[in-house]
Amino acid sequence: MSAKKKTIEDLIGDLHAKRAELEQGGGPDRQAKQREEGKQMARERVDALVDAGSFEEMGLFAQHRQTLFGMAGKEVPADGVVTGAASICSSPSGTSCGPRRSRSRDATGPMRMS
Repeated sequence: MSAKKKTIEDLIGDLHAKRAELEQGGGPDRQAKQREEGKQMARERVDALVDAGSFEEMGLFAQHRQTLFGMAGKEVPADGVVTGAASICSSPSGTSCGPRRSRSRDATGPMRMS
């Protein structure tokens, strides 16, 4: 007996679910640890820096291939890096405050919540 083939809608739904999971940045335990240390998650820091709705993330589905140091079989969302492009200051492209590339790691120094 063969399994039912997934429709394109099923596949798109799976993709949206996986995106939502990855955007959690390590899950509830990791988020709780960051908050206890007075830190924001990387995507929250990016959102605070750039114009609302302008951040286009790249590499969300990146995965490491490391097998050393106990990393075999471990999943690290977005390989631990948030990378993308966004506008800052709502300036038109080409000015001194136009679109910027943004890269932030969860592990880079603390950014305290106010």
